[in-house]
Amino acid sequence: MNENYASDITLEELVEIGEAVGYDNPTYFGMVFKKYEGITPTDCRKRHGTSLTR
Repeated sequence: MNENYASDITLEELVEIGEAVGYDNPTYFGMVFKKYEGITPTDCRKRHGTSLTR
């Protein structure tokens, strides 16, 4: 797996993730995610190196 992939997450992908879990506003999704997880969605993906499935 390419280690840099997680850092390449795009705003469009964050929008898709947020919508998949019921958030229409990606900024709000990011704020709620950070509140509960302690890190931003992008930082979480960098830390865990997970990839999106399509």
